Amino acid sequence: MVRNVQTESIRRPCEEDDALDQAMKSIDPMLQLSLQREQQRRRRRLLFGGVAMLATVCGTLLFFFSSMLISPAAVPGKEALQDKDTDDKIAKIAEAEELGAEGWALWKAHDYSKAAAKFEAAVKLDSKSEAILNGLGWSQIHMGKKEEALKNFEACLELNKDHGGAINGAGQCSMALGDYVKAEEYFRRAGPNGGVALFTLAKLELLNGKFDQAKETIKKAENTGQFTEPQFAKALDKMKAAADAEELTDEYRKELEAATGKNVAKGNKNAEAYRRKGWQMFQQGKSRAAEVAFRECLKIDPINESGLNGLGFCLLNQGKHSDAKPFFETLVKINAEHGGYVNGLARCFEAEGEDDKAVELWQTVEDGSQVTACTWGIARTLMKQKKYEDVLPYLERLKEASPANQQAAIKKWISEAKGDADG
Repeated sequence: MVRNVQTESIRRPCEEDDALDQAMKSIDPMLQLSLQREQQRRRRRLLFGGVAMLATVCGTLLFFFSSMLISPAAVPGKEALQDKDTDDKIAKIAEAEELGAEGWALWKAHDYSKAAAKFEAAVKLDSKSEAILNGLGWSQIHMGKKEEALKNFEACLELNKDHGGAINGAGQCSMALGDYVKAEEYFRRAGPNGGVALFTLAKLELLNGKFDQAKETIKKAENTGQFTEPQFAKALDKMKAAADAEELTDEYRKELEAATGKNVAKGNKNAEAYRRKGWQMFQQGKSRAAEVAFRECLKIDPINESGLNGLGFCLLNQGKHSDAKPFFETLVKINAEHGGYVNGLARCFEAEGEDDKAVELWQTVEDGSQVTACTWGIARTLMKQKKYEDVLPYLERLKEASPANQQAAIKKWISEAKGDADG
């Protein structure tokens, strides 16, 4: 028979009392008195124990409720509200980062107006992002909004006084607005590796008659190794000659002022017009005409990145990869994360037969987030090398993202890579 342990434990105190009463009726008076005293002591212990336990429970409850009354977290809904605020902040910053990435992609594609719109939306969500403020500034520079761009670069520098892109941008804006003193201050903060800033700083020093300082700055610019291309070497030689002579001819002064942005109507405006013309011709497949336009742009503004990039691709498309290579090398030194610059240089390596070097370079900017010319370059080169296992992930991505007119070629590559050419 199974005993009910729970019932037994409940009844046990009553059974013990009954047993003691029964015993007291049958034993001698002395023993009866002793048992009565023992029973009284047991009951007192139970009583005092119950009181103590009750006091402990009451004290615990009192402490708990008093803590709720004095603690801010105990206010109904307060703790949940704090968590919600934090979650909202995290969500906004994450959304801002996505918009910023889209902005930079558009910027690299030279769609500066749409890029600026993305960055502006991102700033509303996160006004403390250096990358977003810098991106908005550079988009506005290319849109001709120098004053607005300067404000964003300055906001970026308040967050990080050593931000190279913002320093260069703020200097370029100040220079274009005619504030050469302020521009000099910014460019001097660029450090020994800021080739573009040093190149421009030397021009400012020449315009301001600081010939000894210009000599030192020109040496620093040369030491960066960013200006080995003949076009830049010629410009630096011209600057050195002016510094050594300690005077500027009227013609050279106008040339420097045009390049720095003081004479916008005759200088940078013309450079921008030629740059736009160059890309227009390039998109129409007229590489020779585009080349002429880009070279005219670079005569006025030798460090115009878009002009350098356009000229490099014009030469590359004409099969002149050795002529194109120095332009792309210069651009990659300026911005090693720019997909277009990297693609141009990698294509030069590919044309020279250095396939491994080309793939390695493409992979520095091909992060799998979207299909680009770099994705195609990697796939094309790995197929040529018959590295089928390595190429398959790229081919699958190309198949998903490419238009219908490219699907046949991609499927053929996939079939070959899988060793099923007949299928």
